[in-house]
Amino acid sequence: PAAMSSASQLSPEEVYAMKKGKAGVGKSNEELEKEDRKRLRQERKSAQRKRKRQREAERKVISKLNPGFGNKYAKAKAMKSIQDDKHVIKGTDADSQVKFTKSTQFFKHLQERSDGVIAPLKENKTKEKSSGSFKL
Repeated sequence: PAAMSSASQLSPEEVYAMKKGKAGVGKSNEELEKEDRKRLRQERKSAQRKRKRQREAERKVISKLNPGFGNKYAKAKAMKSIQDDKHVIKGTDADSQVKFTKSTQFFKHLQERSDGVIAPLKENKTKEKSSGSFKL
């Protein structure tokens, strides 16, 4: 065709100027050269590192503003350290099933438990003879 314009004779790379990043015409992974694939991978990894550094910085700021267990990061860190510690023994609390609706119920139950622990100790002391009962 003799009547073709010069724009239609150009390749896509010539029509759309090669731009860096997402603005230019994209190529599939098969069309990319080794250096381009490496460059794209490094870009992804650096973006990931940047996001991680930003999250860490936010965590540090929050922990400085609200120290202790007032923030979720400190709670999570404490729970993780407790779970990872091999000296911590997980036990079951039989009394956790008791639901208290009033404070009097709670304190009554607490008194009964403490009496159950203290009473045997008092009995052992009364059974032992004091040193004053032995005469020389």
